[in-house]
Amino acid sequence: MPSLVALCEDTLAENPHFACSTLSLKHSISSPSVSEDGVFVAETNGKTTGFAIVSISTEPAGLKQANIIELQTREPSSLNRLIEAILHYCNRMDVDAIVVVQPVGILADTVFKGWLRFDTGVMMGRALSLPSLIHALLSVDKIKNSFAGREVAFNIGSEAVVAGITAEGINIVDSGDEPHLTAAELFSSADTFLRIVLGRLNPYMANMTGMIRVKGLRNTLWILRLLRMMKIERPFYTSLGDRM
Repeated sequence: MPSLVALCEDTLAENPHFACSTLSLKHSISSPSVSEDGVFVAETNGKTTGFAIVSISTEPAGLKQANIIELQTREPSSLNRLIEAILHYCNRMDVDAIVVVQPVGILADTVFKGWLRFDTGVMMGRALSLPSLIHALLSVDKIKNSFAGREVAFNIGSEAVVAGITAEGINIVDSGDEPHLTAAELFSSADTFLRIVLGRLNPYMANMTGMIRVKGLRNTLWILRLLRMMKIERPFYTSLGDRM
C-alpha cells in the first residue's frame, strides 16, 4: 500500500487532485463492487510502476458495467499492460460496458484509441458485448409493455443483433449479416449508439443529421421513441467524489 500511495502522489504531483492516501485507497478497494481480482498492480524490476482498481456493478435491468475507478502509471508499458489485463478480466466477467477517466498524456491517447470519448480527461467508454448490452437496455418494463410484438435489427458498426420484444422478456439473436425479415432495421456506428444510450446524443437529432438510419419510413418514429427510452441510468462512477 505505501508504494501505491507514493506512486499516486508522484504521478499526480503536477496536477490538481484530491489527496491520495492509504485510507482513500483502502476505501476504494473495500467497495462491495470491487473483488480481489479487480485490483491490478504493475511492476518493473521489482518496483511498482502502476496500479488500477476496477469495480463491477449490475443495473436493475441486468446491464453489467465495469468502472476503472483508479488508474495510475509511472511509465508507458505499465499502462498498456494494465489496460490489457483489465479488458481480459472484464471479458471473463461477462461485462457489457466499461468506462474510465482517461489519464493525461499522448500515450493514453494511443492506448485508448477506438474508445468512445465524451470530454477530454473526463470519461471514455467501450462496449464489450453488444448482444447483452442491448438485452439489458431493452429489459425495462416500460419498453417491454410499449413495444411488445416489435422486432428490431440493430446494425451497430460491424455487428448485427436482432432483438424481439415481448411483454414477458427480450429475445436476442446474434444474426451476423442476416437480420430477420420481420425486423425493423437500425443502422449506427458504435460511437453514435453509445452516445445515445449514455444520454449524450438525442436520437432525433442523430437521425436528422444522418448519424443513424432507419430502414423504412414507417418504422422511423417508433424506433426513435425506443432509442429515447434505451438508457444507461448510471453511466459512470469515480472515486474522487468520495474523497471530498
